[in-house]
Amino acid sequence: MRLSARRSYQQLRFLTSMFHWMCFAVNSLYYIQIVHMTPLQLVLTGTMLEVSILLLEIPTGVVADVFSRRLSILIGLFLTGIGFFLQGLWPNFWVILLAQVIWGAGFTFTSGATEAWITDETDEEVAASLFMRGEQVGLIGAVLGIALGMGLGLISYAFTIKASGVVFLLLTLYFGLTMVETGFHPIPQTERTHMDSMIHTLKNGVRLTRSHPGLLGIFAIGLFFGLYSEGVDRLWEARMVDGFNFPLFEPVIWFGLIHIAGMLLGSLSLGLLQKWKYATDLNQSIWLQSFLSVGIMAGLLIFAATGNFYVAAGMIFLITIFREVHYPLYTGWVNRKLDSSVRATVLSMASLVDASGQIGGGPLVGTIATRMGIPFGLTISALLLTPVLPFYAFLYRKLNGTTKSEQA
Repeated sequence: MRLSARRSYQQLRFLTSMFHWMCFAVNSLYYIQIVHMTPLQLVLTGTMLEVSILLLEIPTGVVADVFSRRLSILIGLFLTGIGFFLQGLWPNFWVILLAQVIWGAGFTFTSGATEAWITDETDEEVAASLFMRGEQVGLIGAVLGIALGMGLGLISYAFTIKASGVVFLLLTLYFGLTMVETGFHPIPQTERTHMDSMIHTLKNGVRLTRSHPGLLGIFAIGLFFGLYSEGVDRLWEARMVDGFNFPLFEPVIWFGLIHIAGMLLGSLSLGLLQKWKYATDLNQSIWLQSFLSVGIMAGLLIFAATGNFYVAAGMIFLITIFREVHYPLYTGWVNRKLDSSVRATVLSMASLVDASGQIGGGPLVGTIATRMGIPFGLTISALLLTPVLPFYAFLYRKLNGTTKSEQA
């Protein structure tokens, strides 16, 4: 039975978000309590995932461009299922590293292909509306997935992860039977994506930063956000597990509640920002991004130093919300007043800068945390973010200086 493209898209966003987050709800606890990973190993799992995505994003895009968007999505779902199931099947660090490569490949097969598929099957205006609807159903799916992961995690972390993998394999079969593809037209040979495009992006990025100095400051901010973030993403749960006795509930319940509350309040905050001028007024955006950056740094320092469970939980909760709000502000800033001829290059460059920061910062923080303790490693993560403040000041002066026409 074939479903309409709109219905398939909404089901795809809801179900993949739900079962991704069912796995994510217990992943870190599985690594910490069952596999007994060191801080460096925890970070290297994230680094391996980032490297896989960075290297495979362009080659896997050829499948969606040349053969079929639908086929690319199905391959991505299948590989995600294999990656999830594999890491739950063998609690071994090296097996989990291999699972990250498989999972990363699965992500790259669906990344971009899903959006391209629904645009081909409808049109740009309808697709834009569906993207917003997809975000909404994806959020609902994520909340339900975390709740499901919390419940199953009380039984077994490994079972929860393997169950998520099995569901993705079943989703491959389901969407293989129900997903339509009638609007796809292979991209001509001269327009196909290949590995040279990454080098082309880097060259164009360097050329653009020379002709538009404000971009250098914007990219630098993205680099330092990448440098600090990987250590935090991979070590905050380990800090909680190693540093505190959890009151009232098991760790999986606490982490699930923090994730759900952060998602919902972050979504609410973004809705409020759309009604205010912070998202469109660059002066206000710079001030707000500076405030959020200071808040993240301060919250992380307190989180690393405190001996009180509730203070630590409150800090990670605030950091989650601040990050949820900062990301779209930064993305909107990068995307502002760009010529269409360079827009894709600038956005690709920003993505490469962030990934490079994560790949470089993660192992550094992980090594420090392994040798000197997780709190010290998280303190270093906070300090890695401090250079963004002078760059914000530089961009604010540039925006409001004598060359006001050359806005950052």
